[in-house]
Amino acid sequence: LVGSYTVGGTATAGSDYATLSGTATFDAGAANTSVVVTPFSDNLAEGDETISITLQPSADYQIPASPTAAITLKDTAAGSWLFGQFGAQANDPQIAGWMEDPDMDGLNNLQEMAYGTAATAANPDPLMQDMAEVGGNRYLRLHVPKNPALPGLIYEVQATSDLGNPATWSGSGLVIEENSATMLRVRDSTPAAPGIARFMRSQVSLP
Repeated sequence: LVGSYTVGGTATAGSDYATLSGTATFDAGAANTSVVVTPFSDNLAEGDETISITLQPSADYQIPASPTAAITLKDTAAGSWLFGQFGAQANDPQIAGWMEDPDMDGLNNLQEMAYGTAATAANPDPLMQDMAEVGGNRYLRLHVPKNPALPGLIYEVQATSDLGNPATWSGSGLVIEENSATMLRVRDSTPAAPGIARFMRSQVSLP
């Protein structure tokens, strides 16, 4: 038995998902069947989009009380964050590009997403530094907040003694005290001492 259906919703056939045939085959005596929907990954931040399939009347079968099935197409986690922050401007690279800083608070959009801060309102620095005492020595330590909604992001803390030489930044030898879903806390491996300057920073990258 072949039934026909119409397709609606806010998603666009051919660009958001593969165009559906408009017909579905039911096995003899079956009350339901499956329609396979194949979504496309378009790398656009669009917010939730819907697809609805409504079985059409026929003399060959009875229409159920609820003849419509619906599904929701969702953005990637990063796309969802961009759409939540920028709405209709989420795909404008001059505003929502990862290296842009539209609120001019010194944090680019990738950092704002990674640290869980707003991209459209200036924020205080979310990173916190303190000193940790271990074995009679004091070490510089950096606390980096992590956005638990984006578990795939890559966080790294680096340290250097020479701000004038970018090549000296390195995460080698640093002590990771905590690396949870919400916090990365890293301690320097070089103890603080008179005449020794140490600096730490956080780096974030997409997977």
